Amino acid sequence: MVIRPLASGDEPEVRRFHELLGERDARLRFFAEPPKRLGRLAAALCHRDERQRGLGAFSGTDLVGVAHYMLAAATHSAGPVAECAVLVPHRAQRHGVGTALIQHLTEAARAHRIARLNASVPAENTVMLEVLHMLGWTRTGPLGATVQADIELSTGAVDR
Repeated sequence: MVIRPLASGDEPEVRRFHELLGERDARLRFFAEPPKRLGRLAAALCHRDERQRGLGAFSGTDLVGVAHYMLAAATHSAGPVAECAVLVPHRAQRHGVGTALIQHLTEAARAHRIARLNASVPAENTVMLEVLHMLGWTRTGPLGATVQADIELSTGAVDR
């Protein structure tokens, strides 16, 4: 598996990746059906600038997972905060794809001087919540239908 930044040339594969999502995978990522305008979503995930970064996990030429962060309006006393999301379809889960994507996304955010990453995770997505906990993320929101988790990057937090 290779994890690398997504680029504009990856847009068709990113769009196809999202078109093939099952209902449960879409709900765990989008909290509902995937967006209707998948071309716009693919373009956003593949766009890189100082405010956002997208990564893809590839097995050969097949895209098996994506991760993305975007600067949030909120700031932290130590610097910028970014919201992030990870999507690994059921068929590729439990093979380390999500773990590797989160580790790479965390390092990319740290390299771009992001102080904190935040994630909103459906409470039913226990696998992702376990992965985040294992990597040093902390639950910060109420235990309801959606769990808020974050990791401080400015304090020297390291992936375990």
